[in-house]
Amino acid sequence: ITRVQMQKYENYAQKHDLNMYILREHLPIRVVVGTDHPLAKRDFVDVSEIPHYPFVTFQGIDHEDILGAIGINEVEIQYVSSRATFYDAVRYGGYISTSIDFAEGEEERSGCVVLPCKNYQDSYVPVAFSISRSTMSNREKEFLKYLKQRLAEV
Repeated sequence: ITRVQMQKYENYAQKHDLNMYILREHLPIRVVVGTDHPLAKRDFVDVSEIPHYPFVTFQGIDHEDILGAIGINEVEIQYVSSRATFYDAVRYGGYISTSIDFAEGEEERSGCVVLPCKNYQDSYVPVAFSISRSTMSNREKEFLKYLKQRLAEV
């Protein structure tokens, strides 16, 4: 989720009796484009350029959480349900999206480039939810610890 949308998800967790665990604060938002995209050779993308390209994101992700939070409401959005379709849209369809930095080697494997987004004042805050009435298993605790560690490396 983005920092701007944090209150919305805190309210959701409270309303549904969930615990919300912040996995990392202030993770910079990046723009993902295919290696052949006109923006791919740039050093950064200005947030004002985003509406000029079709945007792809996953089903179930609220447009308001990503683009509406920064005032972008007029953009062509394609919703996809799989990671493969997401990457195909970016690589071959000329779509752009937002992301965090890729892990080392992921740009080459994915055929995508991740660029800093200038004039975007928000940041990602990855979170996990659990049911308040249940106790996390050791495996679940270890997985959250692993996610936090991986996100600290980004």
